Amino acid sequence: MLPSLISLFMLLAAAVQDIKSREISDFTWAIGCLLGLIVNLDNYGWSYLPKALFFLAFLSAIWITKLMGEADILAYASLLVTQPSTAGYIPPAMATFIYSNLLLMAAPIYNFIKNLKNMKMLDEFDEPYFRKILALFLAKPAYKKDLERIKYYDIAEVIVNGRKKLDISRSLSGIKKGETPDREPVWIIPTYPLMPFILAGHIITILLGDPIALIFGMKISY
Repeated sequence: MLPSLISLFMLLAAAVQDIKSREISDFTWAIGCLLGLIVNLDNYGWSYLPKALFFLAFLSAIWITKLMGEADILAYASLLVTQPSTAGYIPPAMATFIYSNLLLMAAPIYNFIKNLKNMKMLDEFDEPYFRKILALFLAKPAYKKDLERIKYYDIAEVIVNGRKKLDISRSLSGIKKGETPDREPVWIIPTYPLMPFILAGHIITILLGDPIALIFGMKISY
């Protein structure tokens, strides 16, 4: 119970910071991991270490390819310390990764619904209809005052031979602070605060347990 509370409060503190400033203090992870080490000294069994090391290697690959922000990776890595468990096929941290990213899949749908009112703004782009539809899922128009708040984004429009084009491929270029555009509104690929999704994913982990076990019709709680 205590490891779960430490994990939840750590992620809650991170989620509040992520929503407010998109920046998370390293002290959040340091304090969480320190408390985790204190209460879990007897819980780091030999059967847990291979699972933890596998997930840590997986997170390292994500970090090297810059597919996720450093703070997000630290959140999952910290869960390996704050909530170790030998139960299940995968550690709770990896279960949280799976659940949180399943929740994150709803973000493009939400973006599409909000963008329906902006469909006519895409008429100025020299693009086939299907790329415009894709843009409604992945991009959105923003003004400079919005960009100060969003902070992490990439410009989704380019000029090619005098024609405005959409560059949706930038959604795969990793997380970075976007440049300030010389015009507005401008279509951008936004990034979402991931900490609230990680927090929600960890709550689901506590409630439902190992997602791999659920696939086989079993419930294994951590």
